[in-house]
Amino acid sequence: MVASKFIQRPLMAISQMVNWKDLTAKISDPKILKQHYVTSTKLFNAKHHFKILKEIVPTQRAIDLVRIEFGKKKLIYEIPSSPSKKNLQFYDELEFIFYNLRSCIDSFLWEINLLFELRCSKAGQVIHVMKNKFEEKEITEQLNSLKEKTWFKYLSEIRNNLIHRLLSEVAIDKELLLYLPSRPFTNEPNPTVYNLGTEYELFTCLDELIKNAMDFLEKGYRILVKDFPKIG
Repeated sequence: MVASKFIQRPLMAISQMVNWKDLTAKISDPKILKQHYVTSTKLFNAKHHFKILKEIVPTQRAIDLVRIEFGKKKLIYEIPSSPSKKNLQFYDELEFIFYNLRSCIDSFLWEINLLFELRCSKAGQVIHVMKNKFEEKEITEQLNSLKEKTWFKYLSEIRNNLIHRLLSEVAIDKELLLYLPSRPFTNEPNPTVYNLGTEYELFTCLDELIKNAMDFLEKGYRILVKDFPKIG
């Protein structure tokens, strides 16, 4: 009888994550090391899908996806009766970015769960348990700061909505730039134009979300590298 084999996807490192690399050298437990790589891989995937998204929409405008024309002081666009391959791929890549970006934070929390032997059954419990058990630690303060981060709240809101429904709408402004709604999945019926600030312009917003997530992780890893002998 031939034993079952599993094909494992490559686990990726990100060269810019210096503190991630420094902590890697200190981890001897293979289970923790694998989770450490999962965190990096999730962030790598988000960055990778963002790169693909920019290739799909090279002008970063709606004209890359749908036919648009201006009527009398009105923006008119044609919703295709059958979506193009590019249109479908655009929404797939967008959702991949949000899933992977939010998942890299969950994976980091799971690393904390393993490193400190918290025995949490869910990543969402880690921050609360760390506060109860290790309130004095700097990493606990870093984790607790997540609750106040606007980028994390926004990312979580979109990811939580994606669990139950598709991201089926992206806004268009008068310059034909693609925007994310300030509140994901607005209840407005088929809005054509959103009046939003530049912080929600699609590519700027995604770029900032990725940078904020990586900065948060790198700060956390810097703390863990410094405290590693005293962990647990």
